[in-house]
Amino acid sequence: MLLGSLSYGQDMEKAEQGDAKAQYEVGFMYYFGDDEGEIDKEKAFVWLKKSAEQGYADAQYILGFMYENGDGTSTNQAEAIRWYKKSAEQGHKKAQEKLKEMK
Repeated sequence: MLLGSLSYGQDMEKAEQGDAKAQYEVGFMYYFGDDEGEIDKEKAFVWLKKSAEQGYADAQYILGFMYENGDGTSTNQAEAIRWYKKSAEQGHKKAQEKLKEMK
């Protein structure tokens, strides 16, 4: 099981249908590893970006982190700040703290 109550197959199916939470969960799984330990930061970036573009605050925060650190994508501080801001505007505490640190 991933973060929610769905199985991996159900998460992937929902993610492919455009469900932002499922896209986040699939991205999270690729970022931290699935049940078999597979980590694929590039795939994580793709799925997290899809979720973030739909306004999912947790995905926006992780996407900011990935841009800031060049994790699964090229380092891009402007993009990192942009995604942290989007997440922070939705009340995401870690994103708000991150923005304060980056000033």
